[in-house]
Amino acid sequence: MGCKENWIHLNILSTEDSWDLFIKTAGTDLDSTEFEAVAREVAGEYQGLPLALVTVARALDDKDEEEWKKAARRLKRSVSPNPDHQEKVTECIKLSYDFLKDREARACFLMCCLFPEDHHISKEVLARDGMGLRLFHNVDTLDEARGDANTFTKNLIDSGLLLKCDEDGFVKMHDVVRDTTKLISSSGDEELFNFMAQAGSALEEWPRHDTHFESYTAVSNLNNQEILKVTGNSIKEVFYFEGLPEGRHYLELLKELRLDNLSQLASIWKGPA
Repeated sequence: MGCKENWIHLNILSTEDSWDLFIKTAGTDLDSTEFEAVAREVAGEYQGLPLALVTVARALDDKDEEEWKKAARRLKRSVSPNPDHQEKVTECIKLSYDFLKDREARACFLMCCLFPEDHHISKEVLARDGMGLRLFHNVDTLDEARGDANTFTKNLIDSGLLLKCDEDGFVKMHDVVRDTTKLISSSGDEELFNFMAQAGSALEEWPRHDTHFESYTAVSNLNNQEILKVTGNSIKEVFYFEGLPEGRHYLELLKELRLDNLSQLASIWKGPA
């Protein structure tokens, strides 16, 4: 099950190739528009970086001149005086995320960072979790949730935030996008959802009185836990992912799991054996 990754590499492009990629991705003949100058300004900020160019071009594709000018100002102010390539790409991803109009699409996007790196993400799992965590609104049946998941993932692919896989029903998130998404998802800026991915790197016990941890909706990838104490928090789901590498199991060291007073916990999900 391969994924289409024809634009995700971070190879450096020439100025001319950068502009050609930018206008091709934007889907508009920017050379003939009244805001070519600002478009070239935006592209110039990220010339040579395919991932950044594609992400920002898709985010601004249907925007008017004022939105382009606003984006140009934001991208200039949001990075340090001498930003590295990673910082520039990160800001472009954040810009694209902020341009997502549908809050449920944002939730679907953030859920994707809960899956392991290079994971082929099932739309069926996104539909079930989106419905189970009440992140998809006005959804009463699983079929309706599946329809929403398909719509949201298509929009995210069109925005350059997710990648298609060759096999129907699966998507993938580029590693650089995933790293940025993890920062967004754990920031607490979203009112109704707050995720933590790869939580197990140094966590031996869940802090009861830490308000930062109490705000999380879901956690994932607790692969080195011996004791996991989740007490009095608002966690609704603990993810256990399918399709793990042979011979390695998440939570394989877990000896004790304490789930006291978790009135909002809906499920501890385990994929098919």
